[in-house]
Amino acid sequence: MASSAATRPKPGDVRFAVFSLVHDLDTEAQQDRLLATRSCVARALGPLVPFDHIIFHDGGVPLGRQQEVSALVDTGLTFVDAREYGGFTRVPRLLRPLDKAAIGYRHMCHFMAFDWFDALSRLGYSHAMRVDEDVCINRIDVEALHRAIGDGVVYMYGLETTESHRETVDTLAPWLLTYAESRGIEPTIPPYPSDAMYFSNFFFSAVDWWREQPEVAHFLAAVNATQNVYHHRWGDAPIQTAALRFHASPASVRLLPVDYTHLSTRNEIRGGEEVPFDPPDPEMRRLAQEMHRNASACNGTNALANCSDGGARTHRAHQPERAGRCGGQHPRRADPVPSAARRRGGVARRHRR
Repeated sequence: MASSAATRPKPGDVRFAVFSLVHDLDTEAQQDRLLATRSCVARALGPLVPFDHIIFHDGGVPLGRQQEVSALVDTGLTFVDAREYGGFTRVPRLLRPLDKAAIGYRHMCHFMAFDWFDALSRLGYSHAMRVDEDVCINRIDVEALHRAIGDGVVYMYGLETTESHRETVDTLAPWLLTYAESRGIEPTIPPYPSDAMYFSNFFFSAVDWWREQPEVAHFLAAVNATQNVYHHRWGDAPIQTAALRFHASPASVRLLPVDYTHLSTRNEIRGGEEVPFDPPDPEMRRLAQEMHRNASACNGTNALANCSDGGARTHRAHQPERAGRCGGQHPRRADPVPSAARRRGGVARRHRR
């Protein structure tokens, strides 16, 4: 049975957050990327869509750094320690040894699958848009966004893609079939299970649907109880997709017309399709070239650990275990991110809202 659409908000009841998750902001490259992509958000949404910037972190961004970076954005950034909302705190007994980076990656997936909506609801937000720190929104249909809020839409996605992480494909679908049979449910948005998933580095959602629909809460608790985010690296994108396709009404899940650049995995999304990577924003082209140069240097030196870059440190070449975002492993190769290291000068201050 499909859960109802999100409750239609009364005028004035909408509180909208644009959120992301970072590990740290120790380098100028990380700071510049975050500030540049937050500027993209402000330009795309414009003055008619009031929102707050929420930046979750795992404790790796000290207060002084938060204040320094926030001061470079006219509207400010609100940094929130994800550990205060259940993230990054518990590691189950693992089936196989994992290094610190791999565990950190799974912590990110866990937060983005099970904790983000509770955190934002407790912070007082009714609606949220996830825009990862390496995502630049180039264009968005603001009117479609307004209509969705008014219609009580649950979820809007920018791209439906294919899960290519083999271990997830091999283990999640059988579990979903068993779960559905045990609950006597059929998918509300068939066909499902399938390899299709909503790419979760960008989405828009009604926050409380994930908390207040009993069947959704039961499903997420059941997935969490398997601990397979840690054991099999189930990502937040296939988990979110499963919750929606089993429990949301077809009318409450919509494609949001949006064009965006995803730097770390070199994806260009336009109107619901992936197109050749060619960022229209000059600053994104520069940041992408910087990432590519650093990726080449890392591959040449075989010193990948030194080429990590905090907030996106899971993107390391030749390590499929960590490739891509928690949204699953995209078919395109994930490139490493740059090490620190550009002179202070200006990108941050050029990207004030």
